[in-house]
Amino acid sequence: MTTTMHTIEVPLPEGAHATSEEIEVLGDLLRAIAATRFDAGQSWPWTRRALERGGWEVTWGLRWHVEVRRGRELEEACGRTLDEAFANVSQFAGAQEPLEGPP
Repeated sequence: MTTTMHTIEVPLPEGAHATSEEIEVLGDLLRAIAATRFDAGQSWPWTRRALERGGWEVTWGLRWHVEVRRGRELEEACGRTLDEAFANVSQFAGAQEPLEGPP
């Protein structure tokens, strides 16, 4: 099997100073996304078009997913950022404001 390599430049948010470990994690994430996208099959475009023909407006993208459990209770939420996902699940779970946070 031949591996195709590409170089991708990704702008980091203003003020971000990524460590070498964080850069490694970002590389791992991109490899996981590529594997999920290209190893998972290629039938999704047809499914999407079928949904659209059925009158559905289809949007999709990657999101953070947070799941919290307490005993038999389960709450989960998604968000564009990790902060957003935690804020969303906190509303469902009735969590108080964080005790510590950014200044």
